[in-house]
Amino acid sequence: MNDSLSYRIPGEEVKFITGKFIKLTAIEGFKGFVCSNFLGTKFYGFVENEDLSNDTLKVSPQIPIVISKDDYLEKASIFRAKVEERNIDKAIFSRVKQTKIEGETQ
Repeated sequence: MNDSLSYRIPGEEVKFITGKFIKLTAIEGFKGFVCSNFLGTKFYGFVENEDLSNDTLKVSPQIPIVISKDDYLEKASIFRAKVEERNIDKAIFSRVKQTKIEGETQ
């Protein structure tokens, strides 16, 4: 089963690619999209694959972890320092923010 990745670099069109996320033992030397768990202890790299024969949508039952803005800013500061320390050209650090949807009763 293929994984899907969509992203947009500012000023460019949205890109949609398929492939697989593979667990990395080290991020040094890996070329491509890398993500990690919140603690930065596990890293996964996306390897593009043109074979769409097994392409189906996967939905994770895992509920995202919501953190406060202050916790996010603290961890973002550490993340930024690590990115600069390792001379990484591009990196994404995101936060899940819980918001009420219009019409939601919870």
